[in-house]
Amino acid sequence: MSELTPFDTLWNYSDPAGTEQKFREILDKEDIRSDLSYHLQLLTQIARTYSLRHMFTEAHAMLDEVKTALPEADLANVRYHLERGRTHNWQGEKENARAEFESALAISEALKTDFYSIDTLHMLAIVSKPDEAIVWNLSAMHKAETSTQEKAQNWLGSLYNNLGWGYFDKGDYDKALEIFQKGLTWQQDRSREKETLIAKWTIGRTYRAIGRLEEALQLQVDLEKESKVQDGYISEEIGECLLALDRKEESKPHFAKAYGLLKEDKYLQRFDAERLKRLSELSL
Repeated sequence: MSELTPFDTLWNYSDPAGTEQKFREILDKEDIRSDLSYHLQLLTQIARTYSLRHMFTEAHAMLDEVKTALPEADLANVRYHLERGRTHNWQGEKENARAEFESALAISEALKTDFYSIDTLHMLAIVSKPDEAIVWNLSAMHKAETSTQEKAQNWLGSLYNNLGWGYFDKGDYDKALEIFQKGLTWQQDRSREKETLIAKWTIGRTYRAIGRLEEALQLQVDLEKESKVQDGYISEEIGECLLALDRKEESKPHFAKAYGLLKEDKYLQRFDAERLKRLSELSL
């Protein structure tokens, strides 16, 4: 069974509105209704463009439309439950999200669609507490490492990142560092520039957590030079490292830069407003 449909290549998660437009062009120009599964899968992804923009009413309405036509034991069914769960998760409704992800996992496992089983396992980790999240991520990682499906194997970079954060959130920084370093090697071996930068950042963040402050600072300063775009998270980490080193005045412009770059971030606005407040206060 094909793991991805052709329209999946059009996804730009940084531009959900633009992605919606591309998906709707397919709806308008192609006679896809003869392939019910394809049509319904496309609708689930339009719903996802809504949830990424926090247009939850629209997302649920689209998914309600999909639900009325769902065939049993079909990939469209998996993707319906995944996107319904993701929408609930964005709304902060963890238990509702979990129920949807569990349904998606059962169907994807029956269909042997490794890519979507891994997607579902990683989402179950996201809605779980640290100890349980580690178990889900380990399960996803094992499936990706042993799968014969290339698309499933491509999950590994993200899974190393997620598993590392699972250990980090638990306070097991040594294990987190081990996994983050494994993820960095994986990304470097595939010459993925953006993902390599993120992997390096996670290592620097862990250095700070375990008190290796000078190393953490130098790594983030090097990343700032290496990055092709201004990155608020790098600026924030430089500021935090300087602050931890009792170099408060030096930290202020970095916190100010971080706040300027991150203050419009919808995720932070919704789920981590205190972090933005802290950046603003530390910039003064």
